[in-house]
Amino acid sequence: GFSVLTARDGTEGLSVYAGRPNDVGLVLLDLSMPGLSGLETFRRLRTVSTSVPVLLTSGYHEVEATREFAGLGLAGLCIELPAGIAGVRSRRASREAEHSTSAAAGVQPVPAPQPAAAQLAVADSPAPLVPLAPILKSNADRTGTDTAFSTLFKLWNVDLNADTKRPCVQAEERGLHCLYQRGTLDQVRTLGRPVILTLRDGNSNPHQVVLAALGPRSAAIDIGGTSYRVANRELEQLSFAEYLLLWRPGTTGLKSFLPGMRDPDVRWLRESLARIQGKPVEPMDSDLFDENLAARVRDYQRDRRLPVDGMAGHATQVAISSDLGGGDMPRLALAN
Repeated sequence: GFSVLTARDGTEGLSVYAGRPNDVGLVLLDLSMPGLSGLETFRRLRTVSTSVPVLLTSGYHEVEATREFAGLGLAGLCIELPAGIAGVRSRRASREAEHSTSAAAGVQPVPAPQPAAAQLAVADSPAPLVPLAPILKSNADRTGTDTAFSTLFKLWNVDLNADTKRPCVQAEERGLHCLYQRGTLDQVRTLGRPVILTLRDGNSNPHQVVLAALGPRSAAIDIGGTSYRVANRELEQLSFAEYLLLWRPGTTGLKSFLPGMRDPDVRWLRESLARIQGKPVEPMDSDLFDENLAARVRDYQRDRRLPVDGMAGHATQVAISSDLGGGDMPRLALAN
């Protein structure tokens, strides 16, 4: 058998590996983790070792989850949660059946979601709470990844073409990017965007729904264009704690900001934090990510209850852009 070394997040995992590189024969990496994402952790691991095999886990479709890892040396297997031998076999059989049905009968059209304004308006309606588990069971044919992406795209006023490229590729063609994260509903609230939540039913089958509104005790989820008001407690009980959102970087390309780096877009980070925090990040015209800027990033992360690492990664940038606001950016509405 194998001995197992565990880590709470990507940073700790890199430290564990660095201390015992000769003892590690395989790395099992989650796509969405606190702090460093699975992709960022993988890239840093590859600067230390180009040969250790890495397997990826995620509640999302294999093609979608592994797309950003193309050409980086991933072992080539994506374990789609639920984990465990039975879960993996079940997911594989389900996926093969789905492909077989699609090939034989053609892909069924996705029901048209409501307009974005109507999606957010449900947050203010006095709709009664409905039990979540029966909703997932009765809508099992509408809680797949493609339907959830179609709904999320609609909130950005973007049409998803189900017959061509993968959703995240289509998003990039429109200046948007997918961000996979693992975290609580409070962290979703901090980022302030509608997200695709991965939920599980009583048989551990995964379901993707769009979280369009979130309040202290209830939330509004969208399934194939229909909104349901559910209790936060049930969402937390049935959640994989894994979600995906769309965002548009405020910089000249997708990047993370690390202390010590020099980049013209560092000025964007300084200007953004100055607006949000109400005081300059001196020197305002510097393109160097210095210690003063790192301290301000840590202050921001602490205030927003984000992982405090002093690095402006993608999640921190999403929170910043939500605070700054934007004309076409859908916000996570406040539910009753």
